[in-house]
Formats: sequence, C-alpha cells, structure tokens
Amino acid sequence: FAIKTNPRLPIEEDLSRRDFTINAMAYNLATEELIDKHNGWKDLENKIIQTVGSPKQRFSEDYSRILRAIRFSLQLGFNIKEKTMREIKRMMPSISNEINGKRIVPYEVISEEFLKSLKANPKGAIRTWDETGAIAEYLPELLTMKQCIQPENWHTEGDVWQHAMLALEKLNSEEFKKEFPGQEPDLELIISILFHDIGKPYT
Repeated sequence: FAIKTNPRLPIEEDLSRRDFTINAMAYNLATEELIDKHNGWKDLENKIIQTVGSPKQRFSEDYSRILRAIRFSLQLGFNIKEKTMREIKRMMPSISNEINGKRIVPYEVISEEFLKSLKANPKGAIRTWDETGAIAEYLPELLTMKQCIQPENWHTEGDVWQHAMLALEKLNSEEFKKEFPGQEPDLELIISILFHDIGKPYT
C-alpha cells in the first residue's frame, strides 16, 4: 500500500488528524508553550473523551478508534461526549465491514481492545460494550444470558446476566480483598467469571 509523508506538515495540521482531543496536544520545547488547538487540556481536566472535529470523519479514517474511545474511557474513568457516543453506537456495525475480502478492523485488534477494557473495568466494560452494540456484534453468546431465569432459592439477584454482572462487580469489592488479601484480579480470572455460566441458556 502507498504511504504519503510530509515532514514539513505544520504541527497544528498534524494534531487536527489525531483521534481524540486529549491526544491532540503538543509541547513546543523551544518556546515552552502548549499547542492545544482542540481544547484537549480542558477535556483532560474535565475527564472527557471526544473526537477531534467530526466523530464520523475521525472514525471513518480508522474504525478501531470506535473501540479505542471505549477503552480510554474505562482505563481513565472518563466520560464519552454525547455526540461522540452517538456516533460510536451508529457506526459500531461498520467495524465488521470488509474491503476486497479483508476486514477493515482485524479480529486481533478487536480482541485487544476488548481485553484491555475488561482488565481496566470488568463490569463497566461489559456494560459499555452492551450499550454501544459491541457485544451484539462480536460476543452475541453473552446476550443469551439475559432473561435466562435461575431458581430464586439459589439466585435472588436475578437472571444469569445479572448474576455474571454481580460476580464481575465483586472483583473490586472489600469482600474480595478480605478473602484474597494482596491479590489483584488478573485477566484470566476476569474472563473465567464472565464466561462461567455461558452454558446455562443452552442447557
């Protein structure tokens, strides 16, 4: 594939092509000035994730940015701007598009973004992936847990989905810390908990 480069591209133009405002800042070492044409510092202070300019344009340039926005919000504890979130939900199915028989976003990239999100905030990752339509696209098996009833004498919390969400929530609880002092939930444990009842809807 062809690559175009321009070593004389002004820094302001370079920054205008970045994905999110918090990633569109630069520092001039000579003048000791912050270059921030897109108010990234303000969004950093206010804990906001939003695209540089049009969300549709930024995501169309690189569809993996859709999942990266979700991952950043979970890793940093930031909120996704409403306009950016609307476009994320609208464009989520587009990640599965193909050009000349090849995926525009490889499964490996999707997997990496999902696992990083899951490690950062287990329950929040599943909730956000569900709200944005990502689970319906890539992990539809999980959705079968919704409205799959369980015996109330064993599971007063509700259906299998609610049970799984509660289990993920407990990973960051005082009960977990007391039961496993000095232990941090690793990715293997998180995934095991997420999928431990995946077979119930089928059986």
